[in-house]
Amino acid sequence: MTFLSFEASQSRLPFRRLFALGVRYFLLAELLAVVLALLSRFIFSLFGIELEQQEAVSLLSNSDTSLFDTCFLVFASVFLSPVCEEFVFRICLLDFILKKTKKVALSVFAVSLIFAICHWNLAAFAPLFGVSVAFSLALVNTKAWIIPIFSHSLYNLTAVAVALSSRFI
Repeated sequence: MTFLSFEASQSRLPFRRLFALGVRYFLLAELLAVVLALLSRFIFSLFGIELEQQEAVSLLSNSDTSLFDTCFLVFASVFLSPVCEEFVFRICLLDFILKKTKKVALSVFAVSLIFAICHWNLAAFAPLFGVSVAFSLALVNTKAWIIPIFSHSLYNLTAVAVALSSRFI
């Protein structure tokens, strides 16, 4: 039994409720990401610091990227990455830190900080921190691991769609 005890709660929520909660936390993640991205870009611009996109975003935006590579990046971004990252950061790490500290805010902060650092991109640091806060709150509040995975998939799908659309603009 884990501190979050999310295993037992999976079957208690109907699909429509899981879907609605997933969309709600996705929208929270988008809001936090946009606000923190604008704020961090403004602060970096004050200091004349140029920021680079994440490598995956650059590859998806580049029309020279092969169809195979593009398809793989889309699959990895929308399906593989959310499952793997949510398992590592929310299901394992967040649960571990919650067990040790018994403090939700501190645990969410620590996991979000680690999540953002692990993506190793200064431009994405603040938005990813906010996204991680939303996904962590999704798990803590619902105790249903599928919700942060679904929210994460929606978030990445949106980012992929924006990156791919830049090929045609």
